[in-house]
Amino acid sequence: MPHGRMWKELFETEDEGVTVPDVLRMLEHPSLPEWKRLPLALIALVDGLWFVVTNFFVWRRYVEMLEDTRSFLQYPWGERHSPALCLD
Repeated sequence: MPHGRMWKELFETEDEGVTVPDVLRMLEHPSLPEWKRLPLALIALVDGLWFVVTNFFVWRRYVEMLEDTRSFLQYPWGERHSPALCLD
């Protein structure tokens, strides 16, 4: 299945084998374009923290959600993925 625009722009590949450690290595490069830093850091956080059970592979679904950063930040991550963390 082809990747969307955000995947191509961030990773410059169609490869589905991008991992959280790959993203962290990308973030270490001083030459990384500034606009990529926040989306990559968010993907590392979401896929590395919430979805550690997925063998650290980056989920295309969440990368594509970064088309709208505001919506991505408002997504109820804890409610959807870790109901035990909600304090209602």
